[in-house]
Amino acid sequence: MSGWGSGAWGSTPWGSGEDAPRLLSASAIRENLVRLTFDSAVLYDRTGSPRDGSRRSLYAVTPVVGTVGFDDEPARPVLVGRVDRGGGGGTALDLWLDRPLTHFPARYLAVAHGVYGASGVPIDPTATSASFLGVRAGKVPRDAASGALAIGADIALPQTEAATLAARASGALLGSYAVDATGDFAFDQGIQSLIKRILRRLFAEPGAYAHLGKDYGAGLRGLVKKLATPNARAELIRLAAQQAKAEPEVADASATLRQVASNAWELRLAVRTRFSQEFAFATPLAA
Repeated sequence: MSGWGSGAWGSTPWGSGEDAPRLLSASAIRENLVRLTFDSAVLYDRTGSPRDGSRRSLYAVTPVVGTVGFDDEPARPVLVGRVDRGGGGGTALDLWLDRPLTHFPARYLAVAHGVYGASGVPIDPTATSASFLGVRAGKVPRDAASGALAIGADIALPQTEAATLAARASGALLGSYAVDATGDFAFDQGIQSLIKRILRRLFAEPGAYAHLGKDYGAGLRGLVKKLATPNARAELIRLAAQQAKAEPEVADASATLRQVASNAWELRLAVRTRFSQEFAFATPLAA
């Protein structure tokens, strides 16, 4: 006897007949982004109501004790900073984290408590968690559903000489944010986004950003003061190539250094991505 609904009294009180959503899987689609996939649409309306699935307090991502990454570092703790829709007709949610996950094979557990389905049915209490592995070292993260690259865009802001000249030619005010045809902020994607990330690595001091790891940063500002010595120049070239290769979509990179004036140098990087794209860019240095 089924009573009123799928169970004795249905899946919810008094037999509404609606199925409770279940968390099917979790996957790291980039170093600081975890996608949760449910078997039915989740209520997500950004109202801040108790049933609104956009509230980050409903989710947690915790490291599995005893698991380590490829560099033998234990799985690090992370916090959920933002929740976005992830597609799939409302069945996927993206959890943006406050720092990168430890790489594969470190393991994490994603939990969704207090989530409701689009019809107002609470989540099945037997299906609120899913384990997943960190992103594989050297493998570019991809969206598990679409296969598209999961490398985020960045607000457009010229950081190379070529980009600066292009902005000036278009009438943009240097030092200001660019806008697109809709009047909203413009974004750099693809190669332009990659160039910006490489430059940030070059000028960051090693270990200055604990959440990015002890090997993030080349400390270019300190190195350029020592360019009069061959050893300093060789070290700068080595570190520049090393930092460029650390970006997930870079397959290979090389660097050269050229003196353009008595106290001015130009660092040039040639980069090949894992998608057979090749490009080069230069940044001026004053010793």
